Amino acid sequence: MKQKILKCQLAYLSVCQKSAGDEKLSEEAVHLTAGMLAVRYEGVVATMWSIKDKYAPEVAGSFYEYLVEKGKN
Repeated sequence: MKQKILKCQLAYLSVCQKSAGDEKLSEEAVHLTAGMLAVRYEGVVATMWSIKDKYAPEVAGSFYEYLVEKGKN
């Protein structure tokens, strides 16, 4: 958390439940997504649920297609 990363706009985490906390930790905000936001990422996309491996590329592809289309406007 002491590390400050400069000029990081977006992180896309294509892994299951990286935005969910750990039941064993008393601090509910302790997870990879919160850590990336704490070191100054402007945005982090992550899931709070499980996703099957075969669907993850489709979701990522749709997300990046959306970003490309928004960038053209």
